[in-house]
Amino acid sequence: MVRLGFVVVLCVLSVLSFGRGDAVAADDCLKAGAIVKKAIALGDGSDEERELYEEARKLCPEMAEATFNLGLIFQKAGEFKAAEEHMRVAISHRDDPRFRVGLGRLLLEQGQYDSAAEQYSLALAKAPKSSDSYQGLAATRQKQGRLQDAITVMERARNTIPTDPVSAFNLAVLYENSNRYAESIEEYRRATVLNPSFTKAWVSLGVLEERQGGLSSAKLAFERALELESSDVGVFLKLAEVNERLGHKDMAQLGYRRAMALDPTNLMAYDHLGALLIEEHSYQEAEKILLKALSFAGTNSKLWNALGRAQMEVGDTESAKKSFLKSIELDSSNAKAHNNLGVLYQRMGKKEQSLRAFQDALRLDPSLTTAEHNMELLEN
Repeated sequence: MVRLGFVVVLCVLSVLSFGRGDAVAADDCLKAGAIVKKAIALGDGSDEERELYEEARKLCPEMAEATFNLGLIFQKAGEFKAAEEHMRVAISHRDDPRFRVGLGRLLLEQGQYDSAAEQYSLALAKAPKSSDSYQGLAATRQKQGRLQDAITVMERARNTIPTDPVSAFNLAVLYENSNRYAESIEEYRRATVLNPSFTKAWVSLGVLEERQGGLSSAKLAFERALELESSDVGVFLKLAEVNERLGHKDMAQLGYRRAMALDPTNLMAYDHLGALLIEEHSYQEAEKILLKALSFAGTNSKLWNALGRAQMEVGDTESAKKSFLKSIELDSSNAKAHNNLGVLYQRMGKKEQSLRAFQDALRLDPSLTTAEHNMELLEN
């Protein structure tokens, strides 16, 4: 949940140019430029957009942008051979580093890592401060399994373009992948300073801070992310989990409910809220929440086990038994369901059945101390 990765940015080019010098040719290229603007305004990869670029190329064959943007359309359509041909033609008309980046991205998408790296390197040779070139080259090295080389590329980007938040973010991702967590947190923070509206950086910072035990910092990061994107269900869930771990149970409940309102079929929200309500002894409300979840996720063993727990606590013994047995039917390895069934049998005065259930729980999960403790109490 809420796992964010490398960021690579590439835009359709709109700069217009032509190379022929005579007046007629110049006039044709000006007309072609107007046509390209119409195509860019469409920007939907439609047949109409494609036809406009083709029309522009007929009027002005040397207009590199029309050829390159047509290659991007082919790329989006999965026509990679045609895309590569058009991009290379564009480069032959003008060796623009942006064209090299586009071709590199296409080659990277096809798994041609060496060729992609070559294009990104050529782009950097012409434009040493090209953020897109650094991102592409680092992504290529990462795909090749050369993580340290990717880090080296991004460190060079960070030092060359110190004000670029994308470079800081991607360097943070690579540090995190290398288990260099303190450095990763520093770079995520740098990205948020350089661009306070960088939602992905705030979320990634929050996830890593939480994992490293910095709950208060994680809470602040998730809250900032939600200020920027108030409909992100995953971030609501992460913030609710952090609030729960911090002991802010009311705020956690509000977060889970907000996530459920945004996505009425999000099982994680129902699961967490149900467990929290049970922990807070709000068993009847927990039962309602879990029954709603099971109305669209009836094969979820964990939810049936939680429902059984709520039903057991409100004294609905028969319903609880059916729920625990249903949980075990769906997943016979659910040790917690076996343990809870044992507790239920114990309360019903069925000692032998209770003992077997505790034994089954420990056989499935020897580290389940609650089952071990329950069995000791039963035997004594």
